[in-house]
Amino acid sequence: MPIISQPKKGISIFDEKRNRMIYYKDPYGVKAKKAYKRLIDYGTLAEFILPPGLKHHPPSYTSSRHTFTRVTPKKPKGPKIEGRTSFKNFLASFTINNDKNLKKLNGFKLLEEFKPTLVKYFKEHNGIKFYFNACYEMHRELADGETGDMQVIEKDTDAWRTSNIREITNETQIDDAIKNSKNKLIQDIPEMELKGSGWKFHKVLTLELHVAKYKAIKAGSYIETPKVLATKKAIINVQNKDNECFKWTALAALYPPSKNNERVGHYKKLQDKLDFEGIQFPTPLSDIPKFERRNKVSINVYGYTPKKGSYLLQKSKEHTNAEKHIDMLLLHDEVSGNSHYCWI
Repeated sequence: MPIISQPKKGISIFDEKRNRMIYYKDPYGVKAKKAYKRLIDYGTLAEFILPPGLKHHPPSYTSSRHTFTRVTPKKPKGPKIEGRTSFKNFLASFTINNDKNLKKLNGFKLLEEFKPTLVKYFKEHNGIKFYFNACYEMHRELADGETGDMQVIEKDTDAWRTSNIREITNETQIDDAIKNSKNKLIQDIPEMELKGSGWKFHKVLTLELHVAKYKAIKAGSYIETPKVLATKKAIINVQNKDNECFKWTALAALYPPSKNNERVGHYKKLQDKLDFEGIQFPTPLSDIPKFERRNKVSINVYGYTPKKGSYLLQKSKEHTNAEKHIDMLLLHDEVSGNSHYCWI
């Protein structure tokens, strides 16, 4: 006969005096503990009879009695995140390994574990940019000649892919940024499989987060063209008083008037010629690709400082699909903190 049994609720313990099983509604209650003590005194090992979370303390020089304490089980920890020193102007890098051996696309769930780290860095810097690296295990399969079953004939554990860089200027953007990054990595998998011969995605091995401080550059109201540039007479600087200099500069480049190009009045009647939906004003550099795609135009943005001269600030990736091209200059006033687009 068993000395102890555990129904769905409570616990049943064999009582030698009564020669039968006695049911105890609360396995952690005083009566149940007395029954455990009797069994332990008879030589039964405590670990064989105690319910989860109850620890036995035998008599000692400080106490002549058996005592029991309730131990709250520790919650399982999430995957270990390893930090590394920064490199290439990035503040920090972090790594999660797929120690739980999550198969197929389940490994991408580990990206959510980086959210607290991203929130922490955003609160510290009030703006961040980040991207993910992912390392996969790929299997090359071949059908068995006799059974037709697919057999793994080769493994590749060094197949890497990188997500797009995401810029965060508001904490509420983090969830969507992680989701979009995950979708980008998943969408790249079929392309990896097609490039190989019989290679199939098996699982995620490692995920890396690279995060850096980010301060969005936004351009708004008018800034006078530096004299050294103005003398070249190669820049159209629209004299707007609002924060929509990107709009007026784009219209000036695509629909130039015959004279007085700097007057904003020329362009107000042309606003419907271009699609500015979803574009912020003042306009950050990160909004320009959206405008390019919607209007089939490519835009290179150049910066300028007296020491460095002019330099490429952002190069367009839409040259293949674009029907027209614009070069813009982004001026910046260190005193006011204002920035302003011009047409080159």
